[in-house]
Amino acid sequence: DGVDDGVSEDVSSMDWTSSWSIGAWVKVEQDESGDERVVSIINGTGDEGLLISTEGSSWKIVSNGKTPGSGGSWSTGNWNLMFMTWNTTHLELYDDGNFVYNVQPSSFNFLSNIETFQVGGNPNGQFFSEQPVNGKYDTAYIYSRELGQSEISDLASNKFIRSGNYLTWRMDKGSAGTAFDTHHRVSQY
Repeated sequence: DGVDDGVSEDVSSMDWTSSWSIGAWVKVEQDESGDERVVSIINGTGDEGLLISTEGSSWKIVSNGKTPGSGGSWSTGNWNLMFMTWNTTHLELYDDGNFVYNVQPSSFNFLSNIETFQVGGNPNGQFFSEQPVNGKYDTAYIYSRELGQSEISDLASNKFIRSGNYLTWRMDKGSAGTAFDTHHRVSQY
């Protein structure tokens, strides 16, 4: 319905303490007050995690209830490919393949216990004050390595990157509140 749409996937078999990249296409239709979840990874207790969200007209990374940084900008009604990469020392945020900012969080102990990858959806206050994005989603990605800026730019140009691809969820067909992937999800390359 474009209000609280989302999907989640069990990703407990992936090593989240090593390098990785996550992202999704999102089209924000209306800015709501507070944070709006784009993609997130959630640990086994469900109360700690890491997410890309909106804050006003900029993007931000939120970790364990804290915002180590924000930047970039988005406009209502435009599609954006948002990506977050982790190289074991710092996070980087990208918008359509353009570098937004990086942060060096002091502690990411929860990464050893990640169980769920969530795209959109209604968080129900799961982390902090975030809420679902009022908009639409398309393809979501998980890579078991850090993607470079040129690779994220390639994805933004609709090129597929196989190396390190753990999951691609195209969400290209659906009805009655269910998203289907007619290309069959790519997993564990």
